[in-house]
Amino acid sequence: MSEKIYNRRAFIRIGASGLGSAMLNWSSFANASGKINYLQLQQFKLKVPEWVVYNDGSFDLITDSVMLKGCRPAIDGQAIMSKNVFLGDSPKGKRVVYELQNGFLMVDLKINNDSASISAELSGFKNTPEWFYPISHAKIENADSFYKQGLLFDHHTGITQLSNTNQLIPGDPNKTGNWSHDSYLTFALFNKKDTLAVGTFEHNAFMHRSTIYNRSHQQEILNLTSDPDFLYFESGFLMESIPLSNDFIKLPDIHFIFGNKPFKTLQHLSWEISKISGARNGLCSCYHWSHHKSQSRAFSFNDLKGQLDFLKTLKPQIPFQAIQIDDGYCIHGDWLDPNENWPGGLDRAAREIYQYGYKAGINIAPFKVDENSNLFRKHPDWMVKGRNNRPLPKQLISGAKQYILDTTHPGAQNYIRKVFRTLRKMGFTFYKTSHMDWGLRDSSMMKRANPRYTSMQIYRNILAIIRKEMGIGSFWLCSDTPLPAAIGFADGMLMNDQGQLSWLKNNIPKTINDYYFAHYYNNIFWQNDPGIISLNNKHSELSEDEKISIALWNGIMGGTISTTDTTEAWTEKQKELFRFLEPSDRPNNALLPFWPSITEIKVAAKKYVPPGGWGVLFFNDKDTVVHKTYDITELIGEDRMYIFSWMPAETKYLGKKGKIEVKLQPHQSQLFYLSKSNTPPPKGLTLGGKLPEEPTSGSKKTTKLLSITKK
Repeated sequence: MSEKIYNRRAFIRIGASGLGSAMLNWSSFANASGKINYLQLQQFKLKVPEWVVYNDGSFDLITDSVMLKGCRPAIDGQAIMSKNVFLGDSPKGKRVVYELQNGFLMVDLKINNDSASISAELSGFKNTPEWFYPISHAKIENADSFYKQGLLFDHHTGITQLSNTNQLIPGDPNKTGNWSHDSYLTFALFNKKDTLAVGTFEHNAFMHRSTIYNRSHQQEILNLTSDPDFLYFESGFLMESIPLSNDFIKLPDIHFIFGNKPFKTLQHLSWEISKISGARNGLCSCYHWSHHKSQSRAFSFNDLKGQLDFLKTLKPQIPFQAIQIDDGYCIHGDWLDPNENWPGGLDRAAREIYQYGYKAGINIAPFKVDENSNLFRKHPDWMVKGRNNRPLPKQLISGAKQYILDTTHPGAQNYIRKVFRTLRKMGFTFYKTSHMDWGLRDSSMMKRANPRYTSMQIYRNILAIIRKEMGIGSFWLCSDTPLPAAIGFADGMLMNDQGQLSWLKNNIPKTINDYYFAHYYNNIFWQNDPGIISLNNKHSELSEDEKISIALWNGIMGGTISTTDTTEAWTEKQKELFRFLEPSDRPNNALLPFWPSITEIKVAAKKYVPPGGWGVLFFNDKDTVVHKTYDITELIGEDRMYIFSWMPAETKYLGKKGKIEVKLQPHQSQLFYLSKSNTPPPKGLTLGGKLPEEPTSGSKKTTKLLSITKK
């Protein structure tokens, strides 16, 4: 495990000096990906904030609008109490050194090319704090909403208006008027014209968290009111009180990026994070099938063989990239010992899938160990322990206790190596890993074999082992995963592993919103996976409109496409629809012209190059009828276009127009194809952007067009 975080660097001697700071000019911004043509890209601009430092060691972050005032570092939630404060210059800005009771804290307030940032170094400490905040107690000014990212997709993600106290206080059971919202990976403050995005580029050693909170004051004898003028911000790192071998530690910079477009400002931050963290973002979107975990009987090799045989009979075929075996093939922990439903073992299953032309996929929960497993019976010492020095149970599943594998134990590490190395040798090249949050646990709350590392270091170390053993070319889909820790390892990130069978019971509106709000880092950190598409599940409570809308929404966005349906039961129309969702051979994100609106229905547009047209989807995710007219200019930045209604079975010409009128029932959707020339979408063009190779005649390629009916 790398220990470069602990390398000593001598503190630079500084003397007290006056502070000065200059506002940087607006700089132009080019799309970092070079792939996605976003609307009115030339209008996006960044402006670097400035720091103002005061003699008492407090500081402000100043922009044209959103500001953070009266900031101070904090340790374990309390602003630091310094014996002395020294001010001076640093190579990129200003420096503040705080002499503390038990050591020194040096803070650098930097001005970079396109961001302001704050870094911190602690010296003279025997152990790290539990939490350290380079910036805390910062009073927020001129913000009217904020973006928060949950640690997992199970947690709340999205935009919240600061004026909407009903949204802000649901976690306040005593109705005191106090609220607090934590955000991981990224955070942003918005007003009507600007965005201030916050994040660290490095996630190797510490969990980074930003928090917005208020202070309530009693205005009347019986009333506590939440004053909008008392909003505060802090941003820092979970350090878990680990020992320091040389009494010194340097923390990653926290960056503040200020831009005039919310989506693009957060996307710019995401690209910067991805470059430093080595994100795996160059693969085409995955398109796969797995069996349904909630079937009444266990899935078996014979079931797998039947599915493969059926897929082979389809003409045209459904071009799945991978066929994945899901949970239920073994006791948790004994991943290489399948049950009686898999005669010949997992290697036979992998060979069978490969022989039919697919990548062989399998599901593992690497940190879960069942009390009835051979692994637990032989090696209980490999489990995370509680304060009583006994294995700490996490939960009960079917009456059996489940434990957490301690991946700081050398034996546990070698076991994980063996599992993934063996599966790779068998031929598995598609991996879904579930319950990944079990592996990231605050080290100060439990006993591990090696207590010298933070939970983030432990977690990323085992992810590096897994990634190496599964092979660089394998596809890794993570589920229930702490998002910051997975950057650089995951190829796909699953948002909803509960199935999509009921609009409310499976919380489909939340999944839709999570996919919508997280779109700014789709195909940057990894491929976002909104969950399975279900077209014919017999347990489904979804209407036909809802099934089609979810399928089209997933298909246009540019993330992973998957299903657990029994494909033999699909009608011809359903087969046609799923073929229509096939992704393109390269990352191709949709444009969301109204992001981050929470009142507008979901609207997504996708550019197809070739043939040069646009797909535009209107999805009414609200519970009321929507009747509205949209200017094409505000959708795709073009003027009048030839418009076609678009579905796999039929394309209808609607005329050349500058506006599109839609009338949608709740949860209904409508898809259009827009073209500059009076030509419908080419035959075989999928919603994901896949265009089949056509026969060539000489040097010219012929293009078949869909048959159309004129309005």
